[in-house]
Amino acid sequence: MPAPPHDSWPGRMNDNSDLAAEVAAYFDRRSATYDAGDFHPRLTARLIEAAGIKAGQTVLDVATGTGLVAIEAARRVGASGRVIGLDISPGMLAQARRKIDDLALPNIELREGDACTADLPPGGFDHILCSAALVFMTDIPAVLRGWHRFLKPGGYVGFDAPAGNSTAAGATLAPLAFSHGISLGYARLRTREACREALADAGFEVAHIHTEIITQRIMPLSEIDAAWAGIINHPLSRPLLDLPPDTLARLRDDFRAKIASLATPEGIVDRNIMHIAFGRKPRPCALGEAGTGRAPIASLASFRGRAQDEAVQHEEPPR
Repeated sequence: MPAPPHDSWPGRMNDNSDLAAEVAAYFDRRSATYDAGDFHPRLTARLIEAAGIKAGQTVLDVATGTGLVAIEAARRVGASGRVIGLDISPGMLAQARRKIDDLALPNIELREGDACTADLPPGGFDHILCSAALVFMTDIPAVLRGWHRFLKPGGYVGFDAPAGNSTAAGATLAPLAFSHGISLGYARLRTREACREALADAGFEVAHIHTEIITQRIMPLSEIDAAWAGIINHPLSRPLLDLPPDTLARLRDDFRAKIASLATPEGIVDRNIMHIAFGRKPRPCALGEAGTGRAPIASLASFRGRAQDEAVQHEEPPR
């Protein structure tokens, strides 16, 4: 399928200073309430649990936000390890600093900056993690190649991305937007195959990719307009605002009708379904040897229970 004419793949923020400023401002506004609810704490817990971080290791947390990943990583690496948390939002970093000070964690360093332009040592990290943020980056291949450079041989990159059918609003809007020639950034890694290809193209061995329902609720029909307002004002939906007003109005009406068609007598089943993906930077091999491609933890089977099976049933096939 050819790429649509108005392609929006937010990742490398420095390629678009307006987008970077908009994203930073968006998260500044959300910083005080970012940890509220179940979604972000559950998602970051699943990502870091799968990472297999060990004492003494060095971890880079890209888009650290309020420090959910960085704080748990710091606990796991211990006094002999180190964590760097990087974010473009001063408001989010302020929240993270407050929590880190309250917990008296001396092994976390927070930096304000972009994941591609930060002054980071090549081969300096055992793990690079990024939760709920990779799809904000304008050049995901360049970002992943940069992370490959920052990792030690044998080190792991781990990220999450919304599945194509994640949330009633997101799953409904993406194909409608595409019909108007707009590819929304959050849909770029919508399948496990897309995550796999992104890792492989950046030079990683694909360690594992699994899919989980992180949260689930029943959304009443009365929330449809609020869902539209929330998603249309999100930075990743910015290209939609370039549509002519009458076209945007038709898109809104189509969105309302499609969402309403999903309703059961109880309401609309609204799931946050996420892919969690890990890649491994190959070690230099002796002549005749091959990379192992081992997953970072031996207990990965624990993630393949009922929640993952249910998510897989609902995942759209690659296109």
